[in-house]
Order: sequence, then structure tokens, then C-alpha cells
Amino acid sequence: MPDFDPKGFKLVGDYLSSLNEDSGTPPRDAINRTVVGRYYYSAFLQLREVLKKGLEKYPQSLRDENFDDFILALEGKNPHAVIIAFLEALKEEINDVRIRQAHNSMVYLRELRNAADYDLREKPVIKTPRGSEKVSFSSQSYVQKAQRRYSFVETLLDDDGGDKLDDILRVRKNTVVSCIKRALKTLR
Repeated sequence: MPDFDPKGFKLVGDYLSSLNEDSGTPPRDAINRTVVGRYYYSAFLQLREVLKKGLEKYPQSLRDENFDDFILALEGKNPHAVIIAFLEALKEEINDVRIRQAHNSMVYLRELRNAADYDLREKPVIKTPRGSEKVSFSSQSYVQKAQRRYSFVETLLDDDGGDKLDDILRVRKNTVVSCIKRALKTLR
């Protein structure tokens, strides 16, 4: 049996968001909270797998203690922060709009997912680069925002132009190793 494809979480999110409100469906805010979580986890798991597979091919000459710590952190206590810190370092190192959009999207999706899963208020508040934002999970607009943010991550993962994340990992090894060090430094 093949390994689970995290894109399946996005498909579940798409399916749930397409449900019409009737007496047989859960409340809209419960559906929307679940959808946001599925989009986040689909993006997060895809990024993690691309990083793990891309980094396992690195030669021993580029591997040091930081490199090994990063690999362990991808499976550790807080891989979410590790991936976001890596994307932040990568966007600062490589001036590419897709990396910036993917980083900002992961930060936003994580905030949405945390609010959806842990904050039971009718309108939880999330942090954004511009300050804070009240979220209404009873509105489809936050599902649409999550879909849009997911698409930015998907572009970095699936770009046909040869500049997707696995291409960056393969071609720009020294930059990636530098970003790994910077990411770990910000997390310590």
C-alpha cells in the first residue's frame, strides 16, 4: 500500500466546504473550522515531505550538527515552527515572490488552524503581519482565504517553471544549508 498523500487532506477540505447547509450537515462554523485545519495540514505535510526527501540527498560534506538537528526537528516537538522559520530564512536569502507568499501563507494558515482548533469564541482573534484580525468561522470567506493561501504553498511545491522547492533544494544547496542554520538560530 502506498504512503498517504497529504493532498488528500486538501480534498477532504474541498469536499467539506462544498456541503450545503441542511438538516443533515454539521453547523457551518464546525465545517469551516475543520476545512481550515485540513488545508493547513495538507500544506504543512507536503512541505515537510519535500524538505525531508530533498535534504536526505545532500552530501556528507554539507552536513553538520545544525543539518542533523534540523532533520530531527522536522519530526520533533514543533516541526510547524521549524518549517516556518526555514521558509522565513529562505525568503530573506532568495528574493522570490513565491517563497514569500508561501511563508506568509503558512504563518496565516497556522494562525487560522490554531484559532479553529483551540479558540471557541465566536470570533477568535489571530495575529497577522498587519496586526490582528477577528475571524468568523461561520463565514465562507475564511475558507476562501485558506484556499487562496493554500494555493500559494502549492505553487511553491508544484511550479512547472523549474523553481519549485525541490528544485531549490537540489540546485542551491549552500543557500539551503545557510537557511537551515538561520532557522535553527531563530528557534533557540
